[in-house]
Order: sequence, then structure tokens, then C-alpha cells
Amino acid sequence: MGAHEQRRNSGRFVLPGDLLGVIEEFIPNSGTYVENGNIY
Repeated sequence: MGAHEQRRNSGRFVLPGDLLGVIEEFIPNSGTYVENGNIY
């Protein structure tokens, strides 16, 4: 990257309790929990 270029990360920060997705589309892992088919 040049001196005047900035790199921007995609995505956003999430906090405990924020909805991350649904079990039909994603697999829950450590650090998450499932409630009513939603992954938090």
C-alpha cells in the first residue's frame, strides 16, 4: 500500500447478545449460543 492509501476492513463489531445469524445458514461455535434457531 502506498503512503496515501487506507485499508478498510469489511464487517462490524458485535457485542454479546447481538444476533449473528440463523442455524439454517451458519454453524454455531464456541463463544456463541443458540436460542429459537437464532445464533447469538
